[in-house]
Amino acid sequence: MDNLEPVKGISGTIASAVLGVNPWKSPLSAYNAIFGLEEEVEREVMTWGTRLEPLIAREYQERTGAILWPNTDFGLDHRYPMRHAEIPWWTGTPDRLVVNDPKYLIDPELYYADGEKARVAMETTLADPAFWAQVERGWEAKTAGPRMAVLWGEEDSDEIPEIYLVQSSWYLCLTRSYNPEITTWDVSVLLGGQQFRTYQVRFNPKLAEAMAARAEEFWHNHILTRTPPKPSADPAWQAFFRRFYPGETQPLTEATPEEAAKFHALYEAKQNLDIWQNRYDSIVNELKLMIGDRAGIQGGEFGDWKLTWKKTKDIQKIDWKAVMDELCQRLPDLAETIREAFKAHTTTVPGPRRFLPSWPKESKRRRETA
Repeated sequence: MDNLEPVKGISGTIASAVLGVNPWKSPLSAYNAIFGLEEEVEREVMTWGTRLEPLIAREYQERTGAILWPNTDFGLDHRYPMRHAEIPWWTGTPDRLVVNDPKYLIDPELYYADGEKARVAMETTLADPAFWAQVERGWEAKTAGPRMAVLWGEEDSDEIPEIYLVQSSWYLCLTRSYNPEITTWDVSVLLGGQQFRTYQVRFNPKLAEAMAARAEEFWHNHILTRTPPKPSADPAWQAFFRRFYPGETQPLTEATPEEAAKFHALYEAKQNLDIWQNRYDSIVNELKLMIGDRAGIQGGEFGDWKLTWKKTKDIQKIDWKAVMDELCQRLPDLAETIREAFKAHTTTVPGPRRFLPSWPKESKRRRETA
């Protein structure tokens, strides 16, 4: 673990995870992402957001008359993020920047003909102080379904979901390191696929200071020291353990006092879990008995809830081993071909480590006789 090197800085998305306001990523997810320990899984909503981004950009441009850089139809490459002028781990990939002079726009023909040359052109432009001197503000595109739509307030305000407020503020700090005159970040959203709104986030010194302090603490206390955040029930821990502790290399040892105390805490939690699991299972069976042959029950005058108990669709199960055995018996010449095919398409999947407690026997007997 000591030899592990960061492959990413703290971007706007990772910052929201570090600050605990990202509903999809945790501080450990941020830790894993910075070290490249987990693959980025693109959810369907993210895919559609990316596809709709140029359309949202074009609508924003038509409504405001703004000039979007590097171009209305495409933005920066997230694989090559911008970096803060003074803090190397402060990174980000804004969707667009609003500029005054169209001469800095990247030609779409270059972008689509040679993406690498277009990327180099963007980086050259970003290194030019004259370019930054004429940047007005930043711009971000978002999409929101019915559930998220309620989190967006009055248009032209900064009443947007906290994750996007942090992301926009993070980008503001990033771009202000090149031009302190940049004080706003526009966020355009397509609500429910049919309502277009634009919000504006203003630079907030107190928020900027708080974000910088929290991110710097995370970077120095966790990234530089290779120390992950405090363990929790977060599923991201699975990626961490697969990377660092895929198998045992040392024998069974006597527990330390701290380890023994933690084991007994686990045992106590397991006892409580058993009690509540038994209670849950008992209530489930009581309800099944009450429901009988009905499809389920719903709250009605007792509240907005529903409980169904329905038979799933029948499925056909094929015993593929029996099928192969029969084919090999009927067609002896085919047997060797089948075995070769199996061999060619067989891969070894590393087995996971099994976490298997053996509970104290004395405590178990005491519980049974109690």
